[in-house]
Amino acid sequence: MIRLLHILAFVTPFLLSAQVTALKCGRLIDGRSDTPVLNAVVLIQGKRVLDVGSNLTIPPDAIVIDLSAATVLPGLIDCHTHVLLQGDITAEDYAEQILKEHGVFWCPTIHVNMWVAEGRAAEGNVVFLSLKERLPITFAKALKAGVKIAFGTDAGGFAWTENQAREFSYMVRWGMTPMQAIKSATTVAAELLEMSGSIGEIRPGAWADIVATKDDPLKDITALERIGFVMKEGTIHKREL
Repeated sequence: MIRLLHILAFVTPFLLSAQVTALKCGRLIDGRSDTPVLNAVVLIQGKRVLDVGSNLTIPPDAIVIDLSAATVLPGLIDCHTHVLLQGDITAEDYAEQILKEHGVFWCPTIHVNMWVAEGRAAEGNVVFLSLKERLPITFAKALKAGVKIAFGTDAGGFAWTENQAREFSYMVRWGMTPMQAIKSATTVAAELLEMSGSIGEIRPGAWADIVATKDDPLKDITALERIGFVMKEGTIHKREL
């Protein structure tokens, strides 16, 4: 009996880790592709993605989570950096060119800057009035120049009641496509952090960090302000879909 208990104690963790969870996705934005995959299945085992595809067979003993009416995406990455505000006219003239040539990433942190600028500008502050006007121009120039723009909100730099995903709306309003904005928080952010393939994508071997929204962010980017499903390393932390 004691020997049997020892065997069970040894084998049980392996049996538990073999449990597969299957996400049935209505639309899958995998973080790298330019178009979504319809009716895809994501298989998760432990903390990692096991397989992804539209023709996968779901194991009979898998835990099935139905997200067929939702858009499923990789966990979104907040790079949490600050925008560069200093520099003389010469630096301004060559900034975008230098950033692109050296493969430098730019994390504009738009929402918090606009949150501050709009408030101070309303008070008649000339500096912040100028900042409010210049931010969209600078963003458009960097985008046109091909600078790698990573998503970041400076979370904590403004009221915690603010929805950090509003950053996406500014990005789209100022020239990005919804898919470009999403990639800024997935594969571009992962590349900046030197973690490509592990985060920012839904692919075999990547961490099972996954979110979902009932709406289509490619049609309405504000859908990312209404996340109804959150999975971190294979564990569900929010399920309202």
